[in-house]
Amino acid sequence: MAGLIAGHATQAAGSVPGVAPGATLVSVKVAGDDGSTTLGQVIQGIGWAVANRARYGIRVLSISF
Repeated sequence: MAGLIAGHATQAAGSVPGVAPGATLVSVKVAGDDGSTTLGQVIQGIGWAVANRARYGIRVLSISF
């Protein structure tokens, strides 16, 4: 997902930017190595992003499961 948002790739026809090539990404992991998590951990991760939005310039929250 991060590559689609802020990444760039090169093809034979030239550079192909993501949909937001100047974006800065902040990753918040709420699952264990095996992918398991709880609703409480997900809510805590969202809470962290909201609490730190000004510090890190967070304006969009994309959640993938």
